Amino acid sequence: MRLPVKNPNTKEVKQRIKEFVEKSHPGDEKSDSVYVLECNKAKSKESTIEAAKELLEEYPNDDEKLYLDPIKERRDNRTSSTSRPNSFEEALDTETKNMKYDPYISYPAWIEYCYNAEDIYYVGWSNKVEERITKHVVNNGSLFTKIFSPIKIEEIRWYPSKADAKKAEGSVAGEYSDIGPDTDLQEDSIGKYAYFF
Repeated sequence: MRLPVKNPNTKEVKQRIKEFVEKSHPGDEKSDSVYVLECNKAKSKESTIEAAKELLEEYPNDDEKLYLDPIKERRDNRTSSTSRPNSFEEALDTETKNMKYDPYISYPAWIEYCYNAEDIYYVGWSNKVEERITKHVVNNGSLFTKIFSPIKIEEIRWYPSKADAKKAEGSVAGEYSDIGPDTDLQEDSIGKYAYFF
């Protein structure tokens, strides 16, 4: 289902999301899901870094603060053994040189993946998928979808439990990503990249 780039926060869009979710449900007892959103491509390395920098400093909500604090700490610890970075850009360069591939996509590697990718996806799980997708669409879902806004709901897969959905999340993301252990960001352009957390 395509999503509007402008004015996504309308009753009509919310109704379309509701109908898409209802159509995708198999009609059994499965209530947990993994959903896939196609997102806007990064405009440029500079604009992507600037958007991430602003959001990191603002901490739009407590959930993101809990997520970002340990990530910022890991970034700082990785650079403290040599010298402190003078800027956000320098920290990004240092980290991406030291890390080819992280299966958990720790910050800020996913930023670099995104501006090297042709197609970008966000993969998440939820037991309230209609509500969760709507939050992403109206720019209140996650740090990732605040930077790369959703333009399409690709699919929803249903599971009998939270554990099953969480277990499947990574493998679903793998289907939508060309990133692998041998990917070299300095040399390779990436066809598809899927973020999940």
